[in-house]
Amino acid sequence: MWQPQYIAGACFGALFFGQLTDRFGRKKLFMLTLGVYILATVATAFALAPWFLYLARFSTGAGIGGEYAAINSAIDELIPARVRGRVDLSINGSYWLGSAAGGAAALLLLNTVIFPINIGRRLAFGIGAVMGLLILVVRKNVPESPRWLFIHGREDEAERIVGQIEDEVREETGQDLSEADETLTLRQRTVIPFREIAKAAFTKYPRRAVLGLALFVGQAFLYNGVTFNLGMLLSAFYGVSSGMVPLFIGIWALGNFAGPLTLGRLFDTVGRKPTEVRSRSPSASVLS
Repeated sequence: MWQPQYIAGACFGALFFGQLTDRFGRKKLFMLTLGVYILATVATAFALAPWFLYLARFSTGAGIGGEYAAINSAIDELIPARVRGRVDLSINGSYWLGSAAGGAAALLLLNTVIFPINIGRRLAFGIGAVMGLLILVVRKNVPESPRWLFIHGREDEAERIVGQIEDEVREETGQDLSEADETLTLRQRTVIPFREIAKAAFTKYPRRAVLGLALFVGQAFLYNGVTFNLGMLLSAFYGVSSGMVPLFIGIWALGNFAGPLTLGRLFDTVGRKPTEVRSRSPSASVLS
């Protein structure tokens, strides 16, 4: 029963590291949260006592929760509005490709005929840590948020990064970019406290805040509550053997990734609200 600790850690990490992102910058938190994930995954592989395993899984979840906060804020800032929905869904949905690959790998790593059970599970977590290290190397080239730089008084560096992005777009498209015809007022500061975030959410945008919380609760606590215990449900209620559970989880994961691929464009063309309502309707649930 590792998943409750993981989910609790993910919620904690999203709140804690999300606030640190506003204070120290997205690039540093990209590296920090991925580092937390790598260390916690290695710790999970070498856990010898239940309390240590639960602590390692909580820490793993905290790293992933911080990743979600940093990645989605980067998408909201850097991706054009006309394609933001499909890009957001595709990037977040790629989680399920990893789940499908993990299910396929588990068929080999957790097969006691091939590996002893205490070796196979350690190898599985070790592979996850190695993949995290590879991503860590790639992330060295990720630019800092221009908005964050400007808010923290580093406007020259923000202008340089925006200029580089614009130059790349011109080179790729062969077109000149039109000059901005609107202005945006930003107040420079060093820290954005929780109370100010809560005040903006629940006094200025209360309906949006309630909607966001409702969607988050539905995803994180209801849907994931089933997903993270899917192996137990398959074994206990459907009689699936433990050796075949990873196969069913892999198929489930591929279905979850197919959703963003097929519905992503609708979020940008039809609109988020009708697509969201339709995708969560009873008939859609039956079809899924």
